[in-house]
Amino acid sequence: RNSAFGSLDASYRIARPFTVGVTLGYGGATVSGVPASRDVTVYLTHKLSKSSKVELYVLEGRSTQSPDRGAGITISADF
Repeated sequence: RNSAFGSLDASYRIARPFTVGVTLGYGGATVSGVPASRDVTVYLTHKLSKSSKVELYVLEGRSTQSPDRGAGITISADF
């Protein structure tokens, strides 16, 4: 069964290489009677150069269909 998913993101540059933000995610239930997934992610991005960045994030689920909590780091580079 298909379901909808959406997210809303807001970010703010706190200093030249740093950005802080929050993402709200919503995923529709795929089974009748099961709650939809909802989660909140807060992140801090450090732009290392024009083509690379490091991002730290913390996630918290807001429903039984979401992960309880999590954290991680993402390193990305454009070629």
